[in-house]
Amino acid sequence: ITNSYEVVTSLDWLSVVSFVWMIGVAVLLVYALYSYWQLHRKVAASIEIGKDIYICDDIDGAFILGIWNPKIYLPSSLPYTDRNYVLMHEFTHLKRKDYMIKPLAFAVLMLHWFNPLVWMSYVLLCKDMEMVCDEEVVKEMDLDSKKEYSNTLLKLSSKKFVLSCPVAFSEVGVKERVKNVLRFKKSSVKLLIVSILVCIGCVACFATGPKDESEALKDE
Repeated sequence: ITNSYEVVTSLDWLSVVSFVWMIGVAVLLVYALYSYWQLHRKVAASIEIGKDIYICDDIDGAFILGIWNPKIYLPSSLPYTDRNYVLMHEFTHLKRKDYMIKPLAFAVLMLHWFNPLVWMSYVLLCKDMEMVCDEEVVKEMDLDSKKEYSNTLLKLSSKKFVLSCPVAFSEVGVKERVKNVLRFKKSSVKLLIVSILVCIGCVACFATGPKDESEALKDE
C-alpha cells in the first residue's frame, strides 16, 4: 500500500509540473503568433520603394519580416537622411541570417521558459546581434559618420516598438550600442590570432580528462 501511494503521488506531481510547463509554452506561443499577426496586419498597406524594401505609416521602427522571403519594412516617418544607415544595418541582418536565428532562439526560449539562464541568454543574443551589425556597418566609417549613425539609433529608440521574433533596428541595448559604436576600432590580426589560440587552449583543457587508474597501470 505504501509503495502504491508513493508511485501515485510522484505521478500526480509529474502531471502537475507537465501541465504548468505546457501552459507556459502555450502562453509564449500565443504571444509570438499574436505579435506576428498584429505586425503583419500593420504592414498590409505598405508601399514598395525598392527590391524587398517597403515603407509603412503604421510602424514606428524598422525590421525584417519573413523567414523564407524576408522583407525590410521602414517607418514612413523615418527621415530620408537616416534611411541609408538603417538599411545598412538591416542588410547586415539579412547577410547574417539573423531573421532565421532569432525565431529559433525564441522557440528554445518557449521550451525552456522556466529557466532564467535561458531568458538571460536570449536577451544577450538579441543584444549581441545588434552590436555585431552595428560594428559591421561602422567599421569603415569616420568619427562624424559614427556620430550620425548613433543619432539614428537614438531617434528610433525614442519609439515604443517591441517585437518578439522579427529582427529589429530598435531600442535593444541602445545605450551600450551607442558607446560601442563611438569606441569601436577594427580588431588587429594579432588580437584575432591570440583570441583563437585562447579558445583552442580552453577547449583542449576542458575537453580532456585525467587517465583512468587502470589505463595508468597498463602504461606502467
